[in-house]
Amino acid sequence: MNKQVYFFSESEYTSKETVQEMIGIRGRAAMELAALKLPILPGFVISSEIAAQLDEVPIKKHLKNFFKKLEAGTGKRFADPENPMLVKIVVSPNLVITSYPTLHNFGLTGTTLPGFIKYVGEHFAQHEVQFLLRGCLEIEARIAEMENRESDTKKLRTVIVELEKELAGEAKAKDRARSVEKMMAHMPEGFFGNGTSDDAYDQLEIALKRISHMLALDELNNNDTALLIQPMVYGNYGKDSASGGFFTRNIVTGNDKIQGEFYQSAFDAIGAAGKDIHKIAKSYLDRLNKIARTVEDHFKEIRSIRF
Repeated sequence: MNKQVYFFSESEYTSKETVQEMIGIRGRAAMELAALKLPILPGFVISSEIAAQLDEVPIKKHLKNFFKKLEAGTGKRFADPENPMLVKIVVSPNLVITSYPTLHNFGLTGTTLPGFIKYVGEHFAQHEVQFLLRGCLEIEARIAEMENRESDTKKLRTVIVELEKELAGEAKAKDRARSVEKMMAHMPEGFFGNGTSDDAYDQLEIALKRISHMLALDELNNNDTALLIQPMVYGNYGKDSASGGFFTRNIVTGNDKIQGEFYQSAFDAIGAAGKDIHKIAKSYLDRLNKIARTVEDHFKEIRSIRF
């Protein structure tokens, strides 16, 4: 498996054409940003050569070695009960012809949840557990659909709709926690303490194998879909944390001054009051301006950047 995994970071990437053909559109985009030496989070891509054939691969055996670079780049450890690094899985097809579920927050387990709560609060933490389960339920529903299990598909779709309403609503933390317990009945054994294991690496292995199984069943896959794994970041992970977005120049006047907003310690930017990007600390603003010029010079057009 080691030979079919490709790392990227602001100091490491590959531009080999043979590799580019095996990492999908998302993988190629990550490598392109890495080549520009932009301050991106490190990550790795599981090649399309094996992404749909992980059923018999001892993934957990390899994961810890792959994660050493991610942990070095973030200062956090996966499965750490005190300050856990969480990751996302991005399905990376060769062409944008299929939309796949959003798969975030892997590494959240009963063991790591208390440490995560210390930084973001219980409400946000329980919301993110629900978000994790929603993505995994989407995978299970797609598998059931492709295996022609109509009853299971209908049941899972009903559960997903219910969960989406809760995610969009204003439920209290304790209600979200009860919802998570209820959803466990529909999750694979070993997931978030469902069954015998509460290990973050077991959780990630289960998820990767279920996604791989989905790809193997998918007629649109054609064995050209890769899987990208990258750490998660949050705009409310402490008082000095923020998130935001900006255009590389003013989209009305064309002035080369960046235009956008940032949200400090915000649970959700939707509906939140953002601050003008030029009110962010000067050291950050200088860095964002430098990034904007690098991106525009490379892509030869105005781009929108989230951070």
